[in-house]
Amino acid sequence: MRSRKIDWKSKDLGGQMEKEFFKSMTFWGAVLLGLEGVLIVLQKDYAVIEPIVITS
Repeated sequence: MRSRKIDWKSKDLGGQMEKEFFKSMTFWGAVLLGLEGVLIVLQKDYAVIEPIVITS
């Protein structure tokens, strides 16, 4: 029973580490996507702003 419990615990720990790893991966993935989105939005804004500045 004892060895089984230890095995189960280590498996659980591994699972938790995997979960944390994937969480951090998805977190940084979301951050990078967010930054990319912000850059695209800024580019769009500048594309709109530039002609206005030139005409005025």
